[in-house]
Amino acid sequence: MAIVLVAVMALAQVISDGTEPFERAAPPTPPIPEETVALADEVGVDAVQLQGAVVATRSTPRAYLEHEGLLEPPPRAAAPAASTALWDRLAACESSGNWSSNSNPIYKGGLQFDAPTWRSYGGLAYASSAHLATKAQQIAVAERLRAARGMQPWPVCGRRV
Repeated sequence: MAIVLVAVMALAQVISDGTEPFERAAPPTPPIPEETVALADEVGVDAVQLQGAVVATRSTPRAYLEHEGLLEPPPRAAAPAASTALWDRLAACESSGNWSSNSNPIYKGGLQFDAPTWRSYGGLAYASSAHLATKAQQIAVAERLRAARGMQPWPVCGRRV
């Protein structure tokens, strides 16, 4: 009898004012991870929106922000430093040994970096373009690139050195 009375009262409320008699609780939202909040603060974006983008793209917060160009990737660990002789030989082949080479519209510096590669392997920490960086800075970026991809980025001269 009590159940019938509750049902009648609920129906009466819906009929009289159009509201639901029992509020349905929204499903609980999981807390935003601390790493996401910290990265959102670091780059100046909303943490809730970042978390939504991370869930939608099935990515990590750092990878998403790097992909969107909002966060620079951390410099990759360099392989053991090769002697500068290797890089001098490569530069001799790539740019006639001119570490400030700027004659090619795409490839710059002694080791002929294109802009995306220079940026991806930490070159922007030194200069906006490879031809504006010192020989040592270009070699540091080249070491990270070689650690990740071997000599493949230099398909012709990389085979000769």
